[in-house]
Parts: sequence; structure tokens; C-alpha cells
Amino acid sequence: AVSGTTGTFTGQLVISGAAAGQIVFPATQNVSTNANTLDDYEEGTWTPTIKSETGTGAHAYYVAVGHYTKIGRLVKIDYLCGVATIYVRMSGTFALVYMPMAKGSYNTYDALPISFWSVLPSITYVVGHMQANNVAIYVFYSNAATTGLGAALGPADIVDGSTLAGSGSYHT
Repeated sequence: AVSGTTGTFTGQLVISGAAAGQIVFPATQNVSTNANTLDDYEEGTWTPTIKSETGTGAHAYYVAVGHYTKIGRLVKIDYLCGVATIYVRMSGTFALVYMPMAKGSYNTYDALPISFWSVLPSITYVVGHMQANNVAIYVFYSNAATTGLGAALGPADIVDGSTLAGSGSYHT
């Protein structure tokens, strides 16, 4: 048994009894400077939205749902975003935006696979990446005419009925 606010364990930590296997984290993260201390856990939902470098445009979505789990600095996301109607065209690079929290500043890019897309003609694969200190997944594609990472998905590639779905993780 441990009393007070701290304790040292020399054996197994058994979580049973009244808490029935629960570890409770505070609603506001209590940041630790120790790299081996788990100081945050959170689950929630978010609403994925599409935008471009010049703005969000105007769209009607038939589905826009995202779920996330944050464990320490790691954020795991799952999302489905489907555009029913595009009312105002965008310009510039396409992005799926408003991730639940910003990506950290220590790394330039994190790749996030996009596992499903529809109504994107002649595209072989789609991949997203996040830049440091950002809440957007910038979307790139490849087809027979592209090489390497491919080309940035642009507003002309997103049409009524377009759907993107994926799952991935990044660090805050």
C-alpha cells in the first residue's frame, strides 16, 4: 500500500479494488521533465475539415468524424471525411485540417497514410504529411505521371462526393 502522494514500488504494481484497474490522469496535463514519466492520456473526437492554402472554401459534408487517443506525446488518429457538395472552389495545396492537437517542433515531417479515397480519378496512392507546429495533413498523390512523393493534391482534384479516410499517428 502507498500512502501520501508519492511511493516507491519494488515489485509489481497491482491495480485492483475500488478503482478496478483505472489510472486517472488530471484534465490538464501535469508536464514532467523526466522522459520516462507518462504524464498525459486523453481520448476524444474531432471534426476533420478540408481547406487549401488560401482558405477553407465552402462545402457541405456528408460525413466528417475523427477519433483520437493521446498517450504522452503520441497522438493516434482515425478519420473519415466526405464532401457532398463543394460550393466555393479553393486554390493551392489541399489539406485535411484541425487535428486534435498540433504536431511538435522537433521533426520536419510525419507521414500519415490515407487508406481510402474515392472520386479521385487516375490516382495510384494518396499519402499525407504533417509539418512541425501544424494541425494540418497536407495531401500528396501518385499516378503514372508522377515520381517520388508525387504531386500535391489540389482543389481541382476534390470534387463532389470525394472521400478521404485514414488512420495514423504523430508526436506533439
